[in-house]
Amino acid sequence: MRVYNPGRLRAGGEALEGSGRPTKRTHLRVRLHHVAQRRPDGLYRIHRLIRLHLGTVPHDSTRARIRTSAAGMTSLRRHGRAGARLVHAVASVRGLALIATILTVASGCDKAKSFVRAGQAARPPKVDPSKVLDLASRPTILFQVFGERSDPRLIPVGAMKDGHLTNIELTRDGWHQLDAMYLRRDARYTVYKDGEAHGAVTVTRGMWDNADTPLYTLPGCQTLTPLAQVKLDTDLPTQFTVEFLAASAPMGRQAERLQLPPELVRKLAHELGGIAGKRVGITPALLDSLDLHAVAIGTGTSAAPTVVASFIDPAAANPTSTTERTAHVLVIAEREPDGTYRPAFTHVVHGPLANAEFRRYVDHLDIDGDGVDEIFLEGWRFRGDTFLIALRYEGDTWREVFRSRSNWCLDERGD
Repeated sequence: MRVYNPGRLRAGGEALEGSGRPTKRTHLRVRLHHVAQRRPDGLYRIHRLIRLHLGTVPHDSTRARIRTSAAGMTSLRRHGRAGARLVHAVASVRGLALIATILTVASGCDKAKSFVRAGQAARPPKVDPSKVLDLASRPTILFQVFGERSDPRLIPVGAMKDGHLTNIELTRDGWHQLDAMYLRRDARYTVYKDGEAHGAVTVTRGMWDNADTPLYTLPGCQTLTPLAQVKLDTDLPTQFTVEFLAASAPMGRQAERLQLPPELVRKLAHELGGIAGKRVGITPALLDSLDLHAVAIGTGTSAAPTVVASFIDPAAANPTSTTERTAHVLVIAEREPDGTYRPAFTHVVHGPLANAEFRRYVDHLDIDGDGVDEIFLEGWRFRGDTFLIALRYEGDTWREVFRSRSNWCLDERGD
């Protein structure tokens, strides 16, 4: 088993290294497999997956120079140079098997309705007037920055409303207005990692800078979540792909960086995973067969770090059938006054792969100014869409208080 702290997260905990199964590859396979089955905007999501699961990527001089089919590159053309460079980079790391997966996603862009609810009519988004975001008040927008280090993207995740993060509700014209206000050229936003500010991004192209040529399109979709092309300026070392949170107003807090020894984080992860897994029949032997990610982060809940541990089934990467059973545990724990750690949030899967929902740790950031960070997770369903989750510490428990949309197409669909 390899235990590690993915470099892309740059969390407060120490990196945990071991020997054994390649965890990064396992997680990448699982995620790419389900991404390839879903909507065509998945190519942009793959940037984030590679950042999470591959870690370091060879420099340009060592990348394999592969030749893709004309059809494949035509499919990638809509995504620009980033898509093509992504193909070359992945080829050098994991070979043509991943290339085939990525081209499967990209080629879906040419199948106009096969991924966007085939045969259903598209209508403008149905929005409750009482829930429409008041752009005139210039609300604070939370963004996510992702993609290739030299060509990243910025996407709005949600808006702060009455001190809470909410999904953005707008009409089609409203989304264009948001793009003009927040994603205009030269707009600059602070980026955050591990709860602290670490530079900024500057918009180089908004979604509809050119009304005739939006930054991206989805087949059969009329109302799109706007995306911006940005330039990243950060004081953190970066790898081939990046992922940050960003905001249109200051967030975060000044806090001492809290750490735990790697051996202790590993020990706690196994103890906490065992407690959570036992409730659904995950035995110690089964838990030990899973790949582990573990970090200790300073969230402000106490003077001690919060521990996040995630176990995922390596066999889920290449299942022979969706009726196969899988196991997955994510646990977040807080330290008690007596020094022991107790689970404060758990997500456990032990059953058919077809019904499985997975979680991964993304980052932490105080977005509401209460002095305690929110924890952000990414969730996904096997062969389904991904979504961002925000957890808030309430009492002695981490509770889900926000879940983003899982589809970039905002159209209403019907017969």
